[in-house]
Amino acid sequence: MKLRLAPILLLCLLSILSGQSQIDSLEIKLSEIQQNSRIPGFAVALVDQDEIKFCKGFGYSDLMNKTPYTSETIQNIGSVSKTFIALAIVKLMEEGKLQLEDPINKYLPFKISNPRFQNNDITIRHLVSHTSSISDTERYGIECYVLLEPYPENDEMFEKKDRKAFKPLRKIKMKDLDVFIKSFLTTDGNFYKKKNFTKNKPGSHYEYSNIGSALAAYIVELISGQNYADYIRESILQPLEMNSSDFNIEQLDKNKFTKRYFSNLAEVPDYTLISYPDGGMISSCNDLAIYLQKMIQGYGGTASAEHVVNADSYQKMFTILHEEGKEKSAIFWAINKQGRIDHNGADPGIFTWIEFDPETLTGKVFLCNTTAFEAEDMFKDFLKIWKNLEKSRKQLSK
Repeated sequence: MKLRLAPILLLCLLSILSGQSQIDSLEIKLSEIQQNSRIPGFAVALVDQDEIKFCKGFGYSDLMNKTPYTSETIQNIGSVSKTFIALAIVKLMEEGKLQLEDPINKYLPFKISNPRFQNNDITIRHLVSHTSSISDTERYGIECYVLLEPYPENDEMFEKKDRKAFKPLRKIKMKDLDVFIKSFLTTDGNFYKKKNFTKNKPGSHYEYSNIGSALAAYIVELISGQNYADYIRESILQPLEMNSSDFNIEQLDKNKFTKRYFSNLAEVPDYTLISYPDGGMISSCNDLAIYLQKMIQGYGGTASAEHVVNADSYQKMFTILHEEGKEKSAIFWAINKQGRIDHNGADPGIFTWIEFDPETLTGKVFLCNTTAFEAEDMFKDFLKIWKNLEKSRKQLSK
């Protein structure tokens, strides 16, 4: 028996050592990239359905004070927030409280329809697959942000494009999610225009829609009878033990929140989102690694009592609802051209990306405190980080 087991034990040991060597190599490469780049700080993770293989921060969350960016540093995660709407939707489906084919006006206290197709219902399916014909306009991009601190009197530190984006925010006041949605999508709304809807019949064409996503979250709010942020906290974040995640910074340790930087490394003024469900979740790399691992387990059919929905609901969440050209959309998740399931997010001063391979059930997480793709040199370094992470993911999945 001992002689037969020895080769097996040796192979296991070699596999462990090889995996650790790969992790060590990745850490060295990522440190080198950060030290030779202008990206202030970032964190990455590698996960499979059994464990978090690697989770580490690099660089700084505060350049002036040289505060390290760690796996516990928190920041807003942009549109990755929409994947929590997805989980809420399938949870309500599992509970028999909604169906994908339900018209949205079944639940809304006000009517929303595309003015060009008033006899064609917009459904839950259309919202979650970005085929609702509800369009983000330039006005939406201004009205959804609210400054949490005075706009700097001396804004010469900002590049022209950043001044143009942030100056109008001085006048934006916080309002409730339903008021914001009504102002754009109902005929008596302050910002209602025909161009807030596309020229395509609902369900016929893919067009990514932030405000359509916020509308889906508002419907979750109406059906659940809870404020959306409270519902997500109690029904998803707490069961998954994502203790560094919330829509409300007051629920978290503010000292862990990163500074956010424009591409010229000027600090982004502090802000929040009125349409917070579509991009306002705050989280850490460690929490997103936990989250992605649960998504992988759910997809792989190993959802257990600790999950917020059952394995069948996970399958529904990741099933393709619309395919158009290169775009394949499930319930708020995308299936990219490599066949991997992913979502990314970008807002002023942040970029995030989570992705997993449905064949190997391995995935990766990336967060950084600048919109790295706005400057050519940062974008190249961002690609280096992502490619090294992907290389390690592939090797660890063998």
